[in-house]
Amino acid sequence: MTDKWKIDMVDITLLDEAELNANEMTDAEFSRLVENIRISGGLSSAIGCYRKTEDGRYVIFSGHHRKRAA
Repeated sequence: MTDKWKIDMVDITLLDEAELNANEMTDAEFSRLVENIRISGGLSSAIGCYRKTEDGRYVIFSGHHRKRAA
């Protein structure tokens, strides 16, 4: 059996946001997220993504706001 999921470091410039994102944030919520990331010095949870094509790009399925805020 092969592993479906793995954790890896990915260059942030290779991440594309999915076209649909069910989660919405107000401007105030997003500002709090930005401030929390600034204070903590990084993200507290990983951005979820999958490899889109053989060109090495990835599609975010969880973490759209975290990527933008970071």
